[in-house]
Amino acid sequence: MTNDAMPGMVKIGRTARDPGRRAAELRTTGVPGRFRVAFQARALDAARSEGLAHHALRRHRVAGDREFFRVNTGEAARIVSMACQVPKTASGKALVALLVLAALAVAFVTGRLG
Repeated sequence: MTNDAMPGMVKIGRTARDPGRRAAELRTTGVPGRFRVAFQARALDAARSEGLAHHALRRHRVAGDREFFRVNTGEAARIVSMACQVPKTASGKALVALLVLAALAVAFVTGRLG
């Protein structure tokens, strides 16, 4: 999700409900603008996918206890898309390899690689 009042920031989270409704729920007196769903994907394992995406983008996290990241929407969408495709059975070396690929993708897109 994005919010015009928070330029350059993306909120990455999961919901079992309609993402548009979830965005509307985030509109409170403490938030100056409306959230918009910038990207959505179905996950094989939502909790795990969310954790993988957050881990891959950890260096871009605004605060450790919040789901906000200073990253462009396209980059966030690519990472979330990859994380959502991780099979529930992925573990050990396969999971580490997927995390490394996600981290490399972030580094490449942000110009920190090569």
